[in-house]
Amino acid sequence: MNISIKNNDLKTVARFDGKTLRDAFSRKIATFDGKVLRDASLKKVATFDGQNLRDASSKIILSADAEVGIVVMAFVAELI
Repeated sequence: MNISIKNNDLKTVARFDGKTLRDAFSRKIATFDGKVLRDASLKKVATFDGQNLRDASSKIILSADAEVGIVVMAFVAELI
């Protein structure tokens, strides 16, 4: 799965390959192993249990029945 995140001008600002999120310059922004989203320094940013995305303090950020990649992208879009 390769997903490109584009801004309003349709310029690619990030890419997600199903495991790693990279910015437009191919620098690693975050990784996702199917359960835990970590930033570039490997600090836990969020967890996903299949339905709920929770921040590092376990607060629910959003709930969805959508594909994991889409849920992660929705969260990461907020970070960018």
